[in-house]
Amino acid sequence: MPRRSYEIETTPKDSVLLLHGMMLMSDFKDDEMSPVFDAYVATIPELRQANILELKEKVAELRLMRPSKEDWVKALSEISSDIVKQKTLVLALDIAMASGGLVDPDEDELLDQVREALGIDLATAEKIVDVLGVKYAS
Repeated sequence: MPRRSYEIETTPKDSVLLLHGMMLMSDFKDDEMSPVFDAYVATIPELRQANILELKEKVAELRLMRPSKEDWVKALSEISSDIVKQKTLVLALDIAMASGGLVDPDEDELLDQVREALGIDLATAEKIVDVLGVKYAS
């Protein structure tokens, strides 16, 4: 199968928002899970060479400026790259499904809000869920 190549033009804020989108769906606050999350973050090309502590501080600043979870989700619409928007949804879904492939109703609602904020249509989101469903099938 041929490999697709994507050219991505991003802004520094895109990396902060990508990490923010991942953190929305993770249990990163749990000290036990933090190393697992950090290892996962290190696999993302845009974040691989980044100073993760610095990016986490910028995410914290963003969250202080936008006090509600609804505002946190809306911030994702500021990602400048369509590819990074899609990647943010893929990663958020992957994190949500990593706990066994099932997403609880609260997570499902949050994921739908994330999808809408990112401007991704439902059909594309369903394709992503189908692929990740194969990944987490047991």
